[in-house]
Amino acid sequence: MTSFLVGSAPQTVTYDRRVGKYRDGTGKFVSRATVLRLVDQESDRLATRMKAHARLLTDGRIDIPEFQKRAAEDLKLSAIRSTILGSGGRSQATNQAYGSTGRLLREQYQFLDGFARDLAAGKLSKAQAIQRASLYGASTRSAFHTAEKIARGREGFIEAKRSLDPSAAHCPQCLSYSTSGQWKPLNEVTMPTVNCECSQFCRCLVIFRKRLA
Repeated sequence: MTSFLVGSAPQTVTYDRRVGKYRDGTGKFVSRATVLRLVDQESDRLATRMKAHARLLTDGRIDIPEFQKRAAEDLKLSAIRSTILGSGGRSQATNQAYGSTGRLLREQYQFLDGFARDLAAGKLSKAQAIQRASLYGASTRSAFHTAEKIARGREGFIEAKRSLDPSAAHCPQCLSYSTSGQWKPLNEVTMPTVNCECSQFCRCLVIFRKRLA
């Protein structure tokens, strides 16, 4: 079991491996839109914390090594929470999922090192530093989507369908990754945020299904 906001209050939810969905306290399925909203909320929280660290740095209240330490810790914790959510709860998260998240984090730490070098070189204004720090918030989406694909494959889901969010702008890669309403083998479907110019800001949608009888 795990807890998160369903509606206006925290609820204990369970994960139904047979259908790859969460159930709320009444046994009803938690909607896909609700789960994705939780992903966005996690992203927003991380962005807020990263901006706060950058403000402390640019105000001279912490130094660059301390900024990196705080930022790296928040990146790690946010990625772990997103991995757990995508996996179906803490008890469902596998070493494979955590390993994928570890690779994502190593990449983010490299970006953070570059950010620190630019700060040390005085290449960024205060406003630019805070804005750049906020961009790390979206990285948590990659952890969610990757963990979700791993979990669904383990649960016997063998097909997926990827669609474009009609309210978002899309890069050329996202347009090519769309399955145009067709179900495709899971291993042929690229998850949102992966190998596209949109990167962690990708708003494409993926749903899964098992083989039909």
